[in-house]
Amino acid sequence: AMFRTKPTVIDLAIFETAHAALGADDVVKDVIFEWDRKIRLTRLHSLFISEKPLEGESVKGIEQATVKVPGVTSFRVVANEGGVGGPEVFSISPEQCRTRGITVPVRIVPLARRKGKGGTGASAVDLAQLHASLGITAIHVVSSSDPEETAKLNAELKRLTKDKCRLVHPGDINGGQQDEQEGEVGAANLLQSATAVLVEGDNVEHPEVLQALSRVAVKKQGQQFAYLIVPAIGTGASAGWHALSEYDASVQEALAQAAETHGSLNQDLSFDELPKRLQQVIVVTEGAARLAGERPWIAAVVNIAIALPRYEWDVWYGRLKAYKEEHDTEDVPVTAMIHGEAVGEWMARQFLEWRWGGLDKHKQERLLVGGVSLEEEYSKNFAVGLMEFERHTDAQEGDTFVKDGEFTQNGFPLGSWALSTRAAWNRGKLGADQKVLLYSSGFLPVAHPAKAHSRTHTLRIEVELRTTREMALREREDTFRNLVLRYHPSRQRGKYSDDCTLFLAGLRAWYLEEEWPPTETSR
Repeated sequence: AMFRTKPTVIDLAIFETAHAALGADDVVKDVIFEWDRKIRLTRLHSLFISEKPLEGESVKGIEQATVKVPGVTSFRVVANEGGVGGPEVFSISPEQCRTRGITVPVRIVPLARRKGKGGTGASAVDLAQLHASLGITAIHVVSSSDPEETAKLNAELKRLTKDKCRLVHPGDINGGQQDEQEGEVGAANLLQSATAVLVEGDNVEHPEVLQALSRVAVKKQGQQFAYLIVPAIGTGASAGWHALSEYDASVQEALAQAAETHGSLNQDLSFDELPKRLQQVIVVTEGAARLAGERPWIAAVVNIAIALPRYEWDVWYGRLKAYKEEHDTEDVPVTAMIHGEAVGEWMARQFLEWRWGGLDKHKQERLLVGGVSLEEEYSKNFAVGLMEFERHTDAQEGDTFVKDGEFTQNGFPLGSWALSTRAAWNRGKLGADQKVLLYSSGFLPVAHPAKAHSRTHTLRIEVELRTTREMALREREDTFRNLVLRYHPSRQRGKYSDDCTLFLAGLRAWYLEEEWPPTETSR
């Protein structure tokens, strides 16, 4: 890969299971033992040669089984000189990096919309002012914009700063177009000296921004901060905030806290209502300060950030807390409303995701801190769901079919409730009394098919199974066998035969194996 791509700057080279290829491949041997002569690198940050796979088991010098690459996870890869067989590599968290003086804190610089234009990108004037006020001399560009536009921006920035500040892109080094006066080595040094990241364009992905942050945050002589320059609104702003929140957990926590407060108050936050971390992490440019004032600008930027989809859950959690406080109750019925929002429906969905296993652990903990009891919610949700199911069946004149994702007129997520309740039944998670209540309401551990024509046949099957369920096992086996033979596709050419066979297969355990009527010991 190195010979093919001909890179000139590499942060970290890892030769995994190097010994396995040495005997059969002279090219690999040259790369591993004579890499400094065979590959024309201008800069290599660190090298690690492994005699064992890095995936699945630890190797000497590795603290974790898999190396965590910057920009992919919340860990940075750091090299130590020395060690057996070359430099040792280990994982270290961003917080530990800052504590040990390996990296510097990152601050975000949202830019105001360019006057007279519809874009939200940077102007050379903005960047020149940042050079003057923050001492930035090299800016790492993460861009989806037209390269010619970026080149024009760079040329204007260099003119305004008298060549004291410029943009640099990794493409300038590995196969890109370098400044003729600088060349590859000069461009490589500029990239290494960059103390800011500029997000340009509407199609930038946050992992790319995160990787760039990991580069510029490595402490240089005299550096106090690294800066992330983003548009104030749009997808570039979204990518920037996403990257920063993954890089710095304190920013992620502060944004979630701000979103929660927004949901609770049902209004945009003022500067004084922001978490202190967000008050400190945002740098206000001269243009933004003139446009709105420093504090109002910071508040506006945060209000835009917490409106992103990734903080929607936190906004709803704030509404949940507001409802409980306003009504002085721990009970949140499915019909509950706050600020004109259906917080009861949201709570019901959270519970179903929790019960189904789709709610992440952090959100579970937040709900528990907020006074939500899983068992209490389950009991309440089961009773409400059963009542809504009976109403639904009556409205359909005895047809118990429930569409996936269906909501009742009251806003109850009946489709999700039916799905999770059947899953709980089949996994042995329901009590005997719950099974009896469901059974007496026409609810079975398998759903009827969506096709109305097939459902007429499965309803007939259900009637026959119900009327024979308490017979002796031998009689039930005969009944079940006859039904399978009657509806099996090999015997029955009807369009409903597949649905009927699947319906029977789903009820086999309940009809032939499960104790009925159930007892608590039969769960």
